[in-house]
Amino acid sequence: MVCRAPRRRGRWNRSIRHYTAKFMVQDSACFSETDREAMSVQYPVYQPRSGVWSLLVVFVSTVCPRLISLGSFPYMDEGFYAYWAQFIHRSLAQGQGLPDAGGFMLYPLLLSWLCALPGNALVWLRLADMLVAAWAGWLFCRLLVRESRSAVGGMLLALAFLTAMNLPAVIQAGFKNSIFAAYIPLFLALDLAREKDERSPSWFAAGVLTALGVLLREPFAIFAVAGAVAVWLGRGPRALWRYVAGGFFGGLLLLALTGLLRGGVAELIQFYVQTGAIYGPEAGRVWHKFVNNGQGALREFWPLLLLTAGAAILFWRQTARGTRGRAWFWLVLALLPLLEPLSKIGFVYHFAVVLPGCAGLCALTWGRVLRVSSRLRRGGVVALCLAWVILLAALPGMGQARMTLDVLGAFPSPVWPERYIPESNTLLAGRAIRAALPPSGTLSISGFMYFLYPVTGALPSGPAMSDLSRTFILAGCDPFRFEKTLCENPPDVLVVGETHGEHSAIFTEALQHAVEKSGLYVRVAEIPIDRKKNYGWIGCAVYRRAVPPPRERIDRALPQGT
Repeated sequence: MVCRAPRRRGRWNRSIRHYTAKFMVQDSACFSETDREAMSVQYPVYQPRSGVWSLLVVFVSTVCPRLISLGSFPYMDEGFYAYWAQFIHRSLAQGQGLPDAGGFMLYPLLLSWLCALPGNALVWLRLADMLVAAWAGWLFCRLLVRESRSAVGGMLLALAFLTAMNLPAVIQAGFKNSIFAAYIPLFLALDLAREKDERSPSWFAAGVLTALGVLLREPFAIFAVAGAVAVWLGRGPRALWRYVAGGFFGGLLLLALTGLLRGGVAELIQFYVQTGAIYGPEAGRVWHKFVNNGQGALREFWPLLLLTAGAAILFWRQTARGTRGRAWFWLVLALLPLLEPLSKIGFVYHFAVVLPGCAGLCALTWGRVLRVSSRLRRGGVVALCLAWVILLAALPGMGQARMTLDVLGAFPSPVWPERYIPESNTLLAGRAIRAALPPSGTLSISGFMYFLYPVTGALPSGPAMSDLSRTFILAGCDPFRFEKTLCENPPDVLVVGETHGEHSAIFTEALQHAVEKSGLYVRVAEIPIDRKKNYGWIGCAVYRRAVPPPRERIDRALPQGT
């Protein structure tokens, strides 16, 4: 029988503190270049060797949930991006070049060619967004494996956090926004900046990639600022200048190219100014929405947020003060995204942007603390597996998979199968619009119902008529000015949306009154509010031009003195 000496309680604590000393080269600007070079030789950069497992993690956490919901009902936010992809494609196909309208819209521009393919445009766009998200997920997985210095730890973290980042509450059916597209250059920039000295040209490339991420998703400018501060504190002024120079070069080059293709940037600037003016009156609802949707985000992500809090406490208790620079970096990346829902109407997907920073902090804790303690490491594995199982309950079910198979089976039809149309106010409105539209007819919507454009395949005559609510607000909610704009460029069919809410009744009534007073339209269909249906909280009235109006009829419809 072999007798073993009893373990000392503080042994693993001392091992952790000894182990963290080798990471000080990453976190402190207090070392000389000679010290950094010596430490980097002694402790080489961790190179992940888990490419196949990374692909499996991405397939389970990102591809599968998105494939299941590929044929789900249209959603409002994806409709906005799909409209701009359609509009850009039409302009390019007609030889008119890049349209001088709207915001930067880099992501819809890159995917606009999909609108030329046969079949359902939204399905193609969702499929493309799935591939973009898979690429971002693979980079994210690789980043976490490097940060945790463990294939097992990094894979489990990626599995749990990517599952949360691809929940229906965050992405709906995909193509909801350009967040995952913006993640790609940002994750690449993080990978480039790792373990580089201040003279490396990689800092310039990291700046270019960060600028690309910001142009894909403008609110991510906060990450560019955070990156600049981190580079300055961690690598010094030379690296900072290279990073800033790369950012300015990449950003200005893309902006100049866009301005050249659009014929100027005046409309680009005006779009953002007008958008600020439109959403300015909503400022009083920002805090209310932040609290309500913040609680919704907590309900979705609470297992991972609890893990992050535990990882942060463990890290700060078991590491020396001079080795926490990288932990502060990840903590800042986790908290900065909260500024967006604090500055405008925020939703769950805005809060989901905190998850990459939380994952980075958890991965760092794994690499610094859990990696040298088998007891803590086993606890971490169990906790991550439990969190993932809890998150699985929020993924789309088999009913959604059957709908996707039906939609794909209807290819190359661009519309949803007939059996699903009565279940959605969006599809009911789309059917009424298609029945009223003449060949190559134009359509205008209101109430941000942009999803009616990809559903029907129709487009407005111009961007000014794309959303009548926006047009009405920019006209100062003056029915006479709005009526003049409508009569100058009347669409063949227009839709006045009626949302369920206290603030919308007067606005909808005024908009409907202005449309009917013009004398150019007759109401041909009405979709009532029915909360049992998909998007049943939105009702709408469909109007069709009575006849192609002669010039004298338009003149009579215009207010006197205009």
